[in-house]
Amino acid sequence: WGIINQKGIEIAPPKYDKIGQFENGFAKVRIKGFNGLTNTQGETIVQPDYEYISYAGEGLFRVEQGDKVGYFDSEGNWVWNLTD
Repeated sequence: WGIINQKGIEIAPPKYDKIGQFENGFAKVRIKGFNGLTNTQGETIVQPDYEYISYAGEGLFRVEQGDKVGYFDSEGNWVWNLTD
């Protein structure tokens, strides 16, 4: 799957196995079973390297990898690195 805007212009080329709905300007994306995050400009905010990603509120996104949990902000910066 790729991303096009409301005018039909390609924002991101087809490269994803799955794309969720955009919420608050972001969508979950999946490649080869791993999840990441993209914005409405098609920019990858969080690389699809995680088993699970969800919106945690206050502009933060929770990621999980095995037993480890971490948080990114809406610009893709670590707020809390993956820890047990």
